[in-house]
Amino acid sequence: MEHNSLKRCELLAEISSHLRFLQMPLPENLGEGRTIESLESELSTLRCLAVVESPANTTLSKLLISDGIELPVPDSLADNELETKLWEVIHGMAKRRHFLENTDHLTDRELYQKLWDKTLNEEVEEVPTDLTQFVAVFQMCEDMEFGGEIYMQYYADDFEREMWTYDHPGEPLPPKRELVADRARQMPTH
Repeated sequence: MEHNSLKRCELLAEISSHLRFLQMPLPENLGEGRTIESLESELSTLRCLAVVESPANTTLSKLLISDGIELPVPDSLADNELETKLWEVIHGMAKRRHFLENTDHLTDRELYQKLWDKTLNEEVEEVPTDLTQFVAVFQMCEDMEFGGEIYMQYYADDFEREMWTYDHPGEPLPPKRELVADRARQMPTH
């Protein structure tokens, strides 16, 4: 019983700290009638909010390097080395709660190059790895919104393509293309 009381006090102190950081009002009866599980759930939500509200403080390349993942220049890798390195980076990003979506229109080399040139060098929040509710998703298809040329070529289904012709009368429908990779089903999920 004493352990639960101590745990409850620690949770309430941490919740109060996060509420102050987020400039949210501190309820008078914060812990009244609450189970430890409900306090842990609230704390987890507040931790996610704190990450989102905090300024980006690092890059994925710095995080991956600190995790022991080397990031060689894409041109220095042979194709078989590049595939292995790409998956190491993808899994390293997932461990850090950063995920990739819509990558199958890119070859392994194109995707690694894009990651190396841009994504890994964008500022991000350092997310505690135990904060499983937090997810950052990088869309690797820049025009993922309905109607973008890459989206229409590689990802749109027949219905979306038909709707596009109604929304864009007189414009040629981008030709349907086959995906060049089958990575989606192997990607770590969030």
